[in-house]
Amino acid sequence: TTCPPPISVDYADIQVKSYEENSRERYVCNLGFKRKAGTSSLTQCVLNKTTNTAHWTTPNLKCIIVISTSVIAVLCGMCAVSFLAWYLKSRCTSRSRGLEMDAAEAMPMTARTGGREEDMGTY
Repeated sequence: TTCPPPISVDYADIQVKSYEENSRERYVCNLGFKRKAGTSSLTQCVLNKTTNTAHWTTPNLKCIIVISTSVIAVLCGMCAVSFLAWYLKSRCTSRSRGLEMDAAEAMPMTARTGGREEDMGTY
């Protein structure tokens, strides 16, 4: 009696060597994941004597993401660079607005505010 393919487990793979009854296989968490403590990667091909069919035991494996210090360092670096770029851009924008105001204030005021005849004093 042989077992069907084992069920899939999130973020894990299994390489079955034997589908025969009583064979034991282990799931392996994918790259970037690790087995959560207290869970098992083991599954076994067993025979249900009532139905006379073989099946794999249900694994309780949980694969959790591994966050290494190098990943954290890269993310922190990216945040710092993004903030610095935003800061420098905002300073350049506010500085150019200040220069426009300085130029406007340096222009002499004239009595003529529009092109209307009454503003020119000729009635």
